[in-house]
Amino acid sequence: MPEDTIEKAGTQQSIPEGDPKSDEARQKAARALKTGLDDANNSRLNESIAHFNEAIKLDPACGEAYNCKGLVLMELNQVDEAFSCFGQALKISPENPRYWYNKSLLFRELGMFEDEAQACLMSLKYDSKSVQAWHSCARALARIGENSEALSCMEKAIELEPSNAILWFYLGSYQSRLGMADDALNSYDRALSIDPNNAAAWMGKGEAMSHASMYDEAMACFDRSLGINGSMAEAWYGKGMLLVREGRYDEALAMFGKAVEVRPDYADAWFYRGCIMEMQGKVKEALDCYIRVTEIEPKSQTAWFMRGVLLGRTEDYKEAIACFDHAIDINPKFAEAWYHKGLFSSMIGNNEEAARCISRTIEIDPDFDPNVYNVYN
Repeated sequence: MPEDTIEKAGTQQSIPEGDPKSDEARQKAARALKTGLDDANNSRLNESIAHFNEAIKLDPACGEAYNCKGLVLMELNQVDEAFSCFGQALKISPENPRYWYNKSLLFRELGMFEDEAQACLMSLKYDSKSVQAWHSCARALARIGENSEALSCMEKAIELEPSNAILWFYLGSYQSRLGMADDALNSYDRALSIDPNNAAAWMGKGEAMSHASMYDEAMACFDRSLGINGSMAEAWYGKGMLLVREGRYDEALAMFGKAVEVRPDYADAWFYRGCIMEMQGKVKEALDCYIRVTEIEPKSQTAWFMRGVLLGRTEDYKEAIACFDHAIDINPKFAEAWYHKGLFSSMIGNNEEAARCISRTIEIDPDFDPNVYNVYN
């Protein structure tokens, strides 16, 4: 169940007085709702749905039963039915902030972060004191690149709960993305003053130190983070990037390996593993890394480009050209991809296509020099 949601559900449902038969039905509905909540809290999900259905049958205006049923259906990954339940709950009680917030959880599960943010804002319209909703809204906005708005929402959350280390960590991360380096460091320090064992805050501070060229301090922060939580993939990655800077490539490779072991979908760590392996002449292994990146992040133009370059080294020119096409679809002004597509087209005898691609390269960048571009930057 989503944190603190089922447990709190059902606490605000009133039983209005009226006709004795109606009152009796509503009382039975309330008992069915309570039984359903007990079932849900004890992981008897299918049984809980049966009791929520009973409550709805007895009292069709029981918005709480629809709300709770929606949460359970979300847990069971029955998305359409969950949407329908939250819609019914909000139809009955359109100003209930919890119903809007719970609907936002479903949007989050589906990766619909803009919709999640809008649902959180609706929740906050009716309850502006919800730290949970401000926090969730900030995270959703950050995921769609709205970092300034995310920062504002997180500041609202902190106003309501200034002693929450997690909130200070997220504030620091949004400040860092906006280039507010000093503010970010202050936020991470504030988080650590509240909770010295907050691994995420130590990791964030390490990133901020690295951006400020304080490399020894950054390494110490990453080590501190990993000493608390060895599964902090970003800290392993941060150590790897510092080691790359020092030219200690074998050690960096091991750090990136730890990062992807902890988080197999860590695209950046896979990419830099590929970069190092390519430098070491391990073409097949590097190619496998770039393939992983394109599987995780199909919109990574650089990964498609590097995948094409390495396929060219194996003389698989047709597959290489297909990779450059992917890169060009993502960024039609990717001059390097056009150039390499032209180069490899000539190698398979398609001189007309080669000429077209080289012309397009020069059209995009009249001063293009294939020896200058550094794909790793």
